[in-house]
Amino acid sequence: ARIGISGNTITRDKVIRRSLSIVEGDLYSSSKLKKSYNNLNQLRYFEEVDFQTEKAPDNKVDINIRVKEKNTGMFMVGAGYSAVDQAVIMAQVVQQNFLGYGQTMSLKASLGSTTNNYELSFTEPWLFDLPLWFKADLWKYKKEYDSYTLDTKGIGATWGYPVWKKIIGYVGYKFSIDNIMDINQITASSYIKAQEGERTTSSVSFSLVYDTTDDMMFPTKGIKASTGVRHAGVPLGGNTEFTKYSGTVAGYYPLFWDIVFGAKGQIGFLQNNDDSDDKIPIYERYVLGGINSLRGLRYVGPINPGTSDVIGGTTMLTFSLELVFPLIKDAGMKGVFFYDAGNTWNGGYYPDDLRMTCGAGIRWYSPIGPLRLEYGYVLDRKGLNDDSTGRFEFTIGMFM
Repeated sequence: ARIGISGNTITRDKVIRRSLSIVEGDLYSSSKLKKSYNNLNQLRYFEEVDFQTEKAPDNKVDINIRVKEKNTGMFMVGAGYSAVDQAVIMAQVVQQNFLGYGQTMSLKASLGSTTNNYELSFTEPWLFDLPLWFKADLWKYKKEYDSYTLDTKGIGATWGYPVWKKIIGYVGYKFSIDNIMDINQITASSYIKAQEGERTTSSVSFSLVYDTTDDMMFPTKGIKASTGVRHAGVPLGGNTEFTKYSGTVAGYYPLFWDIVFGAKGQIGFLQNNDDSDDKIPIYERYVLGGINSLRGLRYVGPINPGTSDVIGGTTMLTFSLELVFPLIKDAGMKGVFFYDAGNTWNGGYYPDDLRMTCGAGIRWYSPIGPLRLEYGYVLDRKGLNDDSTGRFEFTIGMFM
């Protein structure tokens, strides 16, 4: 088969061809053609994708691909609110098809009553024209907690390569300078006071991701599972030492009337590689709550005895169930009902000690990116940090 491409004035031919499951000279395959069509749509570079086939001499079939490009650059200014970050003003500039090479450049800033975050990232899905995914990050975060402030800045790089069918292996490196400061000497616990000062973290990570889902933003079927480890300390330098292990699995199943059932589970373990438990940075410990874990709860995790300081745990377990249904189909707006359960502990896993929430929300893949507005109701209100029966959560980013 001969493959012709037209309509792409910005996107390079090679960006389109590398997304195809069929190459010139292959035998005609309707299943590969359908897969290629889906791959091009998932790039989100085109308003329209059209495949035309025509007979050629010697019983061959030519394939003509016509695309209509859309604007892949975005500038966004907005405001949001979450239980963790409270009121936030956000600005973001993204170019998803930089110079037509399929690269992504992103600059993001968020300023809030308790947070100041800045991120710059560059993603190259085909480094050196190989299926080698690469991402570089530069960030600066500042977050005010009840008893202290965390100021962190760092750089990172990640490489990904397909190691088997549907399985991608990732290797990453991060270096950060983290400073715990502005400690409230009256309300802060002795654990937090012992954390005061600046630390450097040099870490390397390894992970495997298995993905059979049909869409990155709105999956309707398939499974996505990952397992990974991140190690900081000897022999990488820095003055923090720990190892983090994680595992995640999510499944999506189409029901009826375009309703999708989703289930997700996550487990984590933080290993202390130092002599003293106080040496584990508080910002590396597991603390749940907010739109990406236990919606409706602000902070969930072990607290320091005698205070309301959440110091986080070394083990973590979460589960989520969702029903996603169309609200305004043509606009890409969906509704969701959810149930969350999870907790963190200082060692061990206790499924009979899970915090639970449920709720509903709206999701929209808007021109400026995916938006989420959800309300979580606390089913088992307890603890010093449960100051309400539920919370609204808002964010811009990936879905479940």
